[in-house]
Amino acid sequence: MIIIYFLIISLFAVACSSDNQTHLYNINLEEAIHDTPKPLSLNDIADVVSIFEVNSCDSVLLSNITVQGIQGDTLLLDTNRGLYAVSAKSGQILHEIGHIGRGYGEYLMCNNVTLDRHFRTLYLSDGMTKRILKYGYDGEFICTETVEDAYSVYEFSNGYKAVTNMEYGTRASLFDIYDNNWVLKRTGSIKSVYPKPRMTYLNAFSNDETECLFKKMLGDTIYVVTPESEEPYCVIDKGRYKAPYEFMCDLDLMYDNGDKYIMNEGVFYNSSHVCIDFALDKKWYFTLWDIASGELLGSYIRTSLEDPYGFQVTVNDKTANVEPIAFTHDYMFCRVLDDSVDALFQNISEIANPVLLMMRLR
Repeated sequence: MIIIYFLIISLFAVACSSDNQTHLYNINLEEAIHDTPKPLSLNDIADVVSIFEVNSCDSVLLSNITVQGIQGDTLLLDTNRGLYAVSAKSGQILHEIGHIGRGYGEYLMCNNVTLDRHFRTLYLSDGMTKRILKYGYDGEFICTETVEDAYSVYEFSNGYKAVTNMEYGTRASLFDIYDNNWVLKRTGSIKSVYPKPRMTYLNAFSNDETECLFKKMLGDTIYVVTPESEEPYCVIDKGRYKAPYEFMCDLDLMYDNGDKYIMNEGVFYNSSHVCIDFALDKKWYFTLWDIASGELLGSYIRTSLEDPYGFQVTVNDKTANVEPIAFTHDYMFCRVLDDSVDALFQNISEIANPVLLMMRLR
């Protein structure tokens, strides 16, 4: 009877342990490699929230816009001119976050931003100087944190922080977890099929504020990370088109074998969707996937700069092409292509700054 009792308890414990493990999803890139693109209307997966020109009433020309975060109706946008808080409804710049430069409270490169919603502050990681700078929501500089060799940072809901380290070298695959007083609690590691991925970087837009997503550049596995642990979350499988690592270090080999292996892979993601673009056989593939099902939702292919690109979207009964550029947990952000601006956005200013489309994912 005692043996049976302990057997039941053991089986129950194993079952509970299995339920707590993160499901490992799989994206099969080979599925996207064919000559026929898969059309997609973004309205099938998301609802239009707003469309706006960034900074339409100013004479400052902006470009290279990246969405770094969202808080309420305010977006954090990294641009060629610096980091700005922008209205998600009108596109108007509310204020600048710090300044680009080498002086007090300035940064050289905004690598990523994470929000501390409890104290209404934010942390900016400077990828050039490897520092973490703290600012108020109003953009005023507060201090530089005493963390060395920081490449990117994310804050969890309990105040703990995840900090990735150097781009290259012995710590390229590691990250550190700090408590809310910046005391080191543990060090974690991200693994991959590739034997020597170059660096770890993170995307902080996961299921909630208790976890974030990490991936290695040139690696194939997205990890979900919490203050206590890290587990593989999604594998991007290139199948027979996976290039040997040595090709990444030899430009001649890459050029000679560019028709056999996937090269120049670009990835951005949240916990539900991933966009992957890559080059193969003198073609550029742009793909959008559902992570949970592994389904290829849509794709388009370019063989030259003259080829049309982007996914279709309908706004106010007008249809044109846009290019997805970023995800947060709930939203997808797209850049309205130049030849589609007139169809989707009638009030473009003379300076013609980028027009962004904000959509809520279903």
